[in-house]
Amino acid sequence: MGSSYFVVSWLVLAFAVVGCKNGTQDQSGSSPGVKHKPAGTGENAMPATIKPPPAMAVPMKPALPTDVPQKGPAKNGKPPKGTLTAQFAHHKRRNMIRTFSSSVDNESRVTVKMYADGSVTLDDKGKWLDRVTYSKLTACQSRVEEKRWDTLYEGTWEQNGKQLVIKTKLVNEKCTQGVTCDSRPPEMTPCGPVTKTLILTCTADSLTLKQDKKSIPAWKCDMGKAATHTSNPWNFGRDQCVERYMGNRWPFYYRPCAAQKPN
Repeated sequence: MGSSYFVVSWLVLAFAVVGCKNGTQDQSGSSPGVKHKPAGTGENAMPATIKPPPAMAVPMKPALPTDVPQKGPAKNGKPPKGTLTAQFAHHKRRNMIRTFSSSVDNESRVTVKMYADGSVTLDDKGKWLDRVTYSKLTACQSRVEEKRWDTLYEGTWEQNGKQLVIKTKLVNEKCTQGVTCDSRPPEMTPCGPVTKTLILTCTADSLTLKQDKKSIPAWKCDMGKAATHTSNPWNFGRDQCVERYMGNRWPFYYRPCAAQKPN
C-alpha cells in the first residue's frame, strides 16, 4: 500500500508541472517566458480599437441675395447712364416729263448708350430706297434699288469737361442690298465695307432747330475718314433726339426727331 500511494502522488505532481508550463504561454501564440507590455502602454503602443475620425461636413455655398446687383457687362439688363440719339432723313423727288420719275428715301438712326462702368454701345440702323420709273418702253420699266443695314459697335466712352471721346470696335453687322427690275427676282450685291474701329471725338456745342430757330445744347462729333452706312456728320442733342433732314435741295437742317423709326 505504501508503494501505491507513492506512485499516485508522483503522477499528480507531474500533471501539475505540465499544466503550469502550458499556462505560461501567451494567448496569441508567442513563446513562453517573453514578457509583453499591456495594450495602451508605451511610446509606440496602438489602441486596441482604431476609430475613424468623424466625417467632415462640407459647407454649402451661400446663395447670393436677390437684392444685390451682380457685376457683369453693363449692357446686359442695366439701364444706360446716358443715351444720345440722332436721326437722319433724306427725301428727294425728281420728275422728267416723258422720260422718267424717281424718288429717293434715306432714313437712319444712330443710338449711343453710355453706361456707368465706362462701356458704350453704338448702333447704326437704317434703309435706303431709290425708285425709278421710265415713261418710255425699256428693258427695265421700273427699277428699285434698296439697301438695309444694322451695324453694332461696342467700346468705351470718356468725358473730360467739354470733350466726349467714344472708342468702339465693330461686333456685328447685317447689311443687304440689291436691285429689282420690274417683277423679276432682285439681283443682290455686297454692301460696301465699314470701318472696323470707329472713334468719335465730340465737342460740347449747340444746334439750331429750323422751326423756331431755337438753339439747343449738343455734341458735335468728328469721326475722321471713317466709312459708315449713315453719312456724317453725326451731331447729337445732349438732352433730346434731333434729326438731320434734307429735301430736294441743299443744305440740310435740324429738327426734333419724328416719331417713326427706320425698320
